[in-house]
Amino acid sequence: MVRCLDIVIVNWNAGKHLMDCLGSIAACKRTEFDLARVVVVDNASSDGSMERLEEIALPLTIIRNRRNRGFAALVICSVLACAASYGQTATSGQNAKELFEKGMNALEGSNVTRSGLNAIDYFRRSSDLGFAPAQVVLGYFYETGRNTPAEPGEALEWYKKAAR
Repeated sequence: MVRCLDIVIVNWNAGKHLMDCLGSIAACKRTEFDLARVVVVDNASSDGSMERLEEIALPLTIIRNRRNRGFAALVICSVLACAASYGQTATSGQNAKELFEKGMNALEGSNVTRSGLNAIDYFRRSSDLGFAPAQVVLGYFYETGRNTPAEPGEALEWYKKAAR
């Protein structure tokens, strides 16, 4: 069975480096995997680095942000963009992708609706349904200490679950 691979690139004014990176990906031999998509998420670049991406022969998904949202927000946005390759898992009337999106909304809501604890709860419930993007986000939270105390061992466990 050939594995599918999504590649995520977070860009901010990377210019030539972004084009070199994409060129390297395009030149790779793909005997061990199928390249499903390359997601380029831009953090409001002003250097024109996003102008010529269509020239590269890759299955690109491009997400452009109008303002610089920070690296962490773009990583989470990228995971969501890759979520389609994992499909949706429904158990007991709960939809893993919907729970994941509720977690995202809890993170990005207004000051009144923003809640890291609610977000973690939604991501855990989505993870329990086998939704790998939620497992990656939880790994990131435990790795960086965002919304929860940093626990490298816990982060590693979430990343392992996502890789299965």
